Amino acid sequence: MNKNKDLVKLINENFYLISFDPEKMKEKINFQGKEFSYLPNGNSGIHELALALSKNKNQPVYPLWIILDKDRNLIEYHEGKFKPEEMKLKLEKVLKF
Repeated sequence: MNKNKDLVKLINENFYLISFDPEKMKEKINFQGKEFSYLPNGNSGIHELALALSKNKNQPVYPLWIILDKDRNLIEYHEGKFKPEEMKLKLEKVLKF
């Protein structure tokens, strides 16, 4: 993504990007009035927030792209990889709303 300067500029100027690894994040997170924790499962585990945001609760797909508005309402959801061109078009569409 860093190779696409237009995309990086678009994100930096209009969005707040959070990178979240649900298999490594072990701190509690408060989101929309609820507290979410890491759920260990043997040598691995997953964070409850990833399960809450994922449409597939049994087996979340990574990467998972979630775009929220300023009031933390879901406005865009994408499972899997994004090509830079696709992401740029999607973000430009989001900005028009």
